[in-house]
Amino acid sequence: MKCGNCELIEICAEIEADFRELADEGIAANETPYINWDGDFDDYLRRMQILAKGVNLPADEVPRNTYFLFCEGKIIGRSEIRRELNDEHRKLGGHIGGDIRRSERKKGYGTILLNLTLEKARELGLKRVLLTCDKTNAASARTIEGSGGIFTEEIFDEKANVFVKHYWMDL
Repeated sequence: MKCGNCELIEICAEIEADFRELADEGIAANETPYINWDGDFDDYLRRMQILAKGVNLPADEVPRNTYFLFCEGKIIGRSEIRRELNDEHRKLGGHIGGDIRRSERKKGYGTILLNLTLEKARELGLKRVLLTCDKTNAASARTIEGSGGIFTEEIFDEKANVFVKHYWMDL
């Protein structure tokens, strides 16, 4: 899957060095929680592969696929597609989550990442997806709206202590 010089690659052993570079940048910016990274790539890869298979998952998990956006050979960000939603993801997270590395933000990569991820969601058989973002994240809201997301509601998530905007998109 390509968009110009960009492609979405599902997590695999071959991206370990690039992933570590992404994780190091996140650690330096205190942004690591979004990738559930503990420093052990083999364990992380195994956990992501279990989630992708969607079999014998822990009670709080849902089947999901994890992808990384590479542009001109450099890892730019990551996304995940949750093929099902639990109560938590119906409030915060939705079907698709993603992030662009700090050094590559405000360059249009968020739109590329979302559009490539939506294409993958179609390939996985999803017909309609919920997209969410914090009320204060204007860049994410613009990206979602620009890609066809229809705003439906704003809720307060007590657990995360944030207002969350909900958008639905037919695929």
